[in-house]
Amino acid sequence: MPAARGRRFVSTSPDQPYRLVAIGDVGSADAYHVGDEAMLGVNLQRLRARVPTLQVSVISDAPEETASAYGVDSIPRIDFPAAADREDARAERRRSILSAAAACASTGALPPGCPGEAVIRAVSQADGVLVSGGGNLCSSWPEHLYERVVLMELAAQFHRPAVVTGQTMGPFLTHEHEGLLRNALSACRLVGCREADSLALLASMGIPADRCVLQLDDALLLPGAGLPEPAPGPDLPSTPWIAVTVHPFADPDAHPALYARLARALTQIADLSEARLVFVPHVAFPSGEGIPDRAVGEVLRRHIGDQAEFTVLEVMPYEQVAAWTAAADMAISTRYHPLVFALGGATPALGLYVDEYTRWKLRGALAPAGLETWAIPMETALGGLLADAAGELWCRRHEFKEHIVGLQPGWSAHIHAHVGQVAAALDLHPAPQAPPQPPRSTPTPHSPTPRHDWAPTAAYSDTLWAHEFRRAREATRYAQSLEAALRLKEAEAAAQAAQAARVRQSRRAWPFRRQHRPR
Repeated sequence: MPAARGRRFVSTSPDQPYRLVAIGDVGSADAYHVGDEAMLGVNLQRLRARVPTLQVSVISDAPEETASAYGVDSIPRIDFPAAADREDARAERRRSILSAAAACASTGALPPGCPGEAVIRAVSQADGVLVSGGGNLCSSWPEHLYERVVLMELAAQFHRPAVVTGQTMGPFLTHEHEGLLRNALSACRLVGCREADSLALLASMGIPADRCVLQLDDALLLPGAGLPEPAPGPDLPSTPWIAVTVHPFADPDAHPALYARLARALTQIADLSEARLVFVPHVAFPSGEGIPDRAVGEVLRRHIGDQAEFTVLEVMPYEQVAAWTAAADMAISTRYHPLVFALGGATPALGLYVDEYTRWKLRGALAPAGLETWAIPMETALGGLLADAAGELWCRRHEFKEHIVGLQPGWSAHIHAHVGQVAAALDLHPAPQAPPQPPRSTPTPHSPTPRHDWAPTAAYSDTLWAHEFRRAREATRYAQSLEAALRLKEAEAAAQAAQAARVRQSRRAWPFRRQHRPR
């Protein structure tokens, strides 16, 4: 039977398997996101190691492929509209799903043709719900935010424990989305954030502090989890090489000059390091649905030409990507998980952010090692600092490796304790005696900080970016508050107009109303 309300421990004997519903941004090979697949994969691996009887149903874009890849049952997504102007449709779909779930909870039956039927049924029969890590609890991806909010709400409706782990929160949330997320997260047993900025945002939203934790990314030590060592091959000789990952931060066709400048900087880095450049893509899209990372790599290769050795790889399974990144001599990335995999393999890494969202993530990825100052704005990097910053990192790479290796035992202990927290919150076993210590989120005197001439300029630029981001966020929140107040006043005016119309109607219908004044 499913877990009863308030139960703090679920038997995991062979005749009573624990049924878990999990969601991650996972799907098919032609819509593959390395980091999200890695987080879900390692979460399932670690929970199964503790509870061999675990039975998992994963919500996926491609259920058959996900079931085959992870050895799980898999069900289709609820499928909320993605377009920004479809907020009313998303809200209506959410209401329909929760109404159908309420009917199911009271009668045991679902209305015919209700949306999200497979997800509702799975949660109603489950013992717990897990929202695996990602960066999509943000208004930039309303379809993903709504799906996760509804999943948390279904867990609360059926009195199932829910855990959110490895998340970046925001930073951009509309007034409506913040309210939805506040209510949904407040009902969860545990909410794990991977950046101090995300934790601070939860505090500002009023999420109970005893449920929120700062954690390491779930896939941090994946390269050390028994993965095979990458064997040198024709595309990756045993000579020194630098892993490069760049997402389509601008349309290559509309902004070719930006990619030309980036290619020139990468060529300079290859010259000074005498290392080969290897482009490691992390995201694939079906044809016509977006610009995949590999297309960016091909653009850079055309700009670089024969000025440097530049290899562009295909998107590989996350285990291989993590192993390749751990084997690199240095990594440069605009994406989050290349930095995570680099730290896991003690590979020095440089982050390039392009907006507030990527600033939070890239600085957060490097923060456990106290290296967040090695994430710099793309604008500043393309202004001439990229080669200088990468050159210093390359010259000090052995210092960085030694520093990171010294931190890894502590990271391993933290991850082990955090998995215990997750398992306890899901009622898989009793709570651990002591919660894990939060990971470092600020540099220490022992962290290798930048020392060369480029560093003050980068630090000043980062301060300006942070200030502009904060001003923009405050202005957006103010505008949203005004819009919400205006909608409220409009609703009040409409209600008053309707009331006045009813009064006028009733006066006309009143049979004893005097027609003339008395003399």
